[in-house]
Amino acid sequence: MRPAFLMRLHLSTEATAAISVATGIALLVCVVAVGVFLVRIPPDYFLKTEKPARSALDWCRKIGKNVLGVVLVLAGAVMLPLPGPGSLVLVLGIAPVDFPGRGRLVRAIIARPGIARPINWLRKKFGRPPLHPRPPRTRSPRLAPADARS
Repeated sequence: MRPAFLMRLHLSTEATAAISVATGIALLVCVVAVGVFLVRIPPDYFLKTEKPARSALDWCRKIGKNVLGVVLVLAGAVMLPLPGPGSLVLVLGIAPVDFPGRGRLVRAIIARPGIARPINWLRKKFGRPPLHPRPPRTRSPRLAPADARS
């Protein structure tokens, strides 16, 4: 059974075919663009903190980055019920948008084994080192008990 909003649409077979082809092309473009992005970013990309905007050019970049992120989030939300990489586009849209806790959220998503493994496999295939989604843990030196130090 078709949803109610689709029942009112009377698309020709040519329009349906054109939409299907456009969706397929969008899927291919997204997959290739994401692959290129993941291979080209530096290994410590997700560990860097953003510098505060100081000049007008910095503010323009920051606004443009946020607008691009919101557009990607909206496109990903539209793609969720449709064929295409909706969840992937959503994650890519969240990454550039500035909001509290964004860095922790993106690092948590990228650090998941089901996501980190294929990304690092792709990077290895192109001769790139694996991503470091979280800073390496440093252990504090173990101190001996107070009575054993004497």
